[in-house]
Amino acid sequence: MKRHVKLTLEVRDFGNLHANRRLRRELDRRLAERDIDVPTNAWDWVTQQFTYEVQRYVFGRSSENERRLSDDRQVQKALELLGASQSVDELFAAVQRISGEEQGIE
Repeated sequence: MKRHVKLTLEVRDFGNLHANRRLRRELDRRLAERDIDVPTNAWDWVTQQFTYEVQRYVFGRSSENERRLSDDRQVQKALELLGASQSVDELFAAVQRISGEEQGIE
């Protein structure tokens, strides 16, 4: 069994599927055993990716995909705009307004 799969399956012992501090320390310890140094500023990304792996191995690919989509700010914003728009024209107007605001155009 691949080592990351073994660690992923062991995550059930941690209770919360989110990569909590205890899980993060364990992952860090195992990476350090292999002389892999993860820069401090990369830990958020590593934690997020590891959590997706855990989600897939424990609950399946569809659950992982749901998790990824719920974490994706662009997808969430698009869903928000879709929900607030009554027509395609309203949707496009909202997108243009947001795009203009991001570029400093009003």
